Amino acid sequence: MARGGQACLRRKPQFFKILFGDFSKQLRIPKAFLKHISHQNSKRAILEVRSGCRWHVKMSKDSMYLQDGWATFVKDNSLERTNFLLFSYEGQRRSSKRLSVTEQKDVNLWKFERYPTRCQFSPWEKEKILDTYNSFTSKCPFFRKRMEKSNVGQKPSGMVIPSSFSRNHLPRRNVKLSLRDPKGQSWKVNYLSQSKDILIGGWPAFARSNNLREGDGCIFELVEKSVMQVHVFWLADEPATLHHVG
Repeated sequence: MARGGQACLRRKPQFFKILFGDFSKQLRIPKAFLKHISHQNSKRAILEVRSGCRWHVKMSKDSMYLQDGWATFVKDNSLERTNFLLFSYEGQRRSSKRLSVTEQKDVNLWKFERYPTRCQFSPWEKEKILDTYNSFTSKCPFFRKRMEKSNVGQKPSGMVIPSSFSRNHLPRRNVKLSLRDPKGQSWKVNYLSQSKDILIGGWPAFARSNNLREGDGCIFELVEKSVMQVHVFWLADEPATLHHVG
């Protein structure tokens, strides 16, 4: 019995994942969560959803990934990009780690991904968005970029691409690239390869259409030779609504 006559309630260890990039074959488990299961030698897990259905999944040797069986779980549950999954550790079941999985497709978190009107997020939602931005992984080359004043606003001048990315993955000449936004719309932009590699012509229209402001985060994922999928994360500290400029 705890002090005050109230029973001690221990919160179940949890972690969440927002599905981005190539999630269909494996899913990375956050390092902070591993401490709850690292003392167990089993490399098997049971994923259980609300309906009671279960899937047996094997973990990687270092326990960092859900691998064999994960693809079946994705297919059977029709999981798609931007779905939100909450994993709760339910303890050991025989020789397997038991995880309950809750899927939430309608939380406010998705407003930044699905709609052109900027939304104000709660601190909880902002924290989840930032965590997703920082933990994004993909088999395709990508880079992260927090928007600066020169990148956005009424008269954005362009966006400099990190040389560590451009020198390894983009042409060493001036070309047109396609930016694919979260709504699926493609934007042609001019890529200039000079002392600084930069996106200019076409970038201002992309930035305005996606309501980008200083402090927001974007992940540029090179999914094809000249096509970048841009994941937009509304992380700017300023509240209020940003008007859409056509």
